[in-house]
Amino acid sequence: MGYIIAIDGPAGAGKSTIARGIAERLGFTYIDTGAMYRTVALRALQEGVALDDAAHLEQLALTAGENPGDAIRTPEVSAAASKVAAVGVVRAAMVTRQRALAKTTNVVMEGRDIGTVVFPDAQVKIFLDADPAERVRRRGEPVAERDERDRTRAESPLVKAPDAIYLDSTGLSELEVQDAILKIVRANLLVMKFGGTSVGSAARIKAACALITAEGSKRPVIAVVSAMSKITDLLLDTTRHAEAGDRAGVEANLGKLEARHKEAAAELGLAIDPQIDELVAEFRRIVDGIQMLGHRPPRTVDEAVAIGERLSVLLVSSFLGVPGINSAELIVTDAVFNSASPLMAATEAKAKPRLSLLQIAIVTGFNGATADGRPTTLGRGGSDFSASILAAAMNASELWIWSDVDGILTADPRLVPDAKILSEVTYSEAAELAYAGAKVLHPRTLAPLIEQAIPVICKNSFAPEKPGTKIVPKLAAGNPGARAVTSMANVALVSIEPAKGVRVMARVLDALDQANIEVLALSSSSYRQSFCFLVRIEDLDAVTQAVEASLALELAHGYVRPIEVDRSVGLLAVVGEGMRGFSGMAGRIFTAISRESVNIIAIAQGSSELTISIVVRRDGLEKAVRAVHAECHL
Repeated sequence: MGYIIAIDGPAGAGKSTIARGIAERLGFTYIDTGAMYRTVALRALQEGVALDDAAHLEQLALTAGENPGDAIRTPEVSAAASKVAAVGVVRAAMVTRQRALAKTTNVVMEGRDIGTVVFPDAQVKIFLDADPAERVRRRGEPVAERDERDRTRAESPLVKAPDAIYLDSTGLSELEVQDAILKIVRANLLVMKFGGTSVGSAARIKAACALITAEGSKRPVIAVVSAMSKITDLLLDTTRHAEAGDRAGVEANLGKLEARHKEAAAELGLAIDPQIDELVAEFRRIVDGIQMLGHRPPRTVDEAVAIGERLSVLLVSSFLGVPGINSAELIVTDAVFNSASPLMAATEAKAKPRLSLLQIAIVTGFNGATADGRPTTLGRGGSDFSASILAAAMNASELWIWSDVDGILTADPRLVPDAKILSEVTYSEAAELAYAGAKVLHPRTLAPLIEQAIPVICKNSFAPEKPGTKIVPKLAAGNPGARAVTSMANVALVSIEPAKGVRVMARVLDALDQANIEVLALSSSSYRQSFCFLVRIEDLDAVTQAVEASLALELAHGYVRPIEVDRSVGLLAVVGEGMRGFSGMAGRIFTAISRESVNIIAIAQGSSELTISIVVRRDGLEKAVRAVHAECHL
């Protein structure tokens, strides 16, 4: 069964013109119930079939052709149609035909009892009404004639379907009523995001498309797709070869890029090689420019890596036969290249007109554009973030994130084989886990969703039957203690110690913020104001530059001791809203770690008591994770 919008209501409420307009705007098939009955009535009149001959009328109802047009809207045909519609077997035959139509296409249908008799399982049911004077004016008939017609239908009173949405069209223009109905339709919008492994081959693309189609038959779907697995790394590697002047490396990678996508297209039965060639040629022009400069400007890198998502969208949208859209045309961001942030009001203004009329749309993840059109990206793994931005901008009912894991686990299963799937976590817990290394979500994914309380479900596209993990504002029942433990190995600890009581922490943190560096943990002592903070290894060069520039004077005169960097550390984070006020939790965690002879280097805990972050030696990180997981009975 396709997607069905059923519009019911009394005569004169404007059902037919409204339904026709909705169908045109959505690209759905419009089924005019009244025209179907008039077609049968016209055939009966032309063939001399009595209007009470049920058997003959039933055959006409089952075999009547297409509506011959407005010429059948004559008083004689309309009167005959009213009598035909009162014949039970004719109504049953019409229901059969209408249901058969809806099996093959998405439909907008209007008519008496559409939502109760014909399509009780319609995805959207509207009961369209207007006050009596408005209905009389719209139909252009005297009150007496309208009352007489209603009396003839007394044996079958008009009943509003229990789950239909009542909509009064009195005083509204047709366009205003259409907009109101479209808003109701869009209220059940689902945004899906597919990660690189979920679209990493022709077989995985077919599986993703099956998931999209299944949900798209029930409600509107926006699917945000990542580049095929390993393609973003390939694109970045190509830009590095270009920067180094390694033409052979560039050409080799361009060949891999083209071959991977053309092979997938061939397996999918798609004749889209020219479109693939066009996108590869665009990427070639970008890396040629990088090679000429001998430099990779962040803005240029953003434009280059977005090609991966655009190629992926081309494959998915072509296979489904639906629009594929570059999110640079939808998501408006600031100008922080490589890690841009969305401007939500501007994004909503762009996205709603473009996406509101589509039943299924395929959109690139990871990228956006500034207000003046310069390409940006949202950071590595930013497809999750793209999906949440669009979900918030479109007021979606849910966001589903498809990856290659069953949901959010109590620990990394590679470190803790008996880690379990969490059925539900809160926004706060999921965000902390993502920031501390859990791979299921991009760390910034949840921020746009919190205000509207849009739930997120993390599911496995390789095992879609599994329920996954639902991320919600609050859990129904409290869960005392920790919920999960996560870890990060590719981190470095930066220590700063003022030599003569100089206070520099605020300046250092401000410098890191200006450099767009994310601090994973911070610990300080009151004596001498010494402090240390944890950052990702890949950010270390930028951290060093930012801190040395900020403290140049103090370092030169010995007011601050030389900055120390320790790369042989790892981060362990224990997360759970139930730890707030839970006596003895920290002590148990530290004791469990010490039993494994793992030394704790630094500790950080925020005032919310949601997370305890612990820095340990990297060679003891795995033992510490397993010990804490066991101690907390996760």
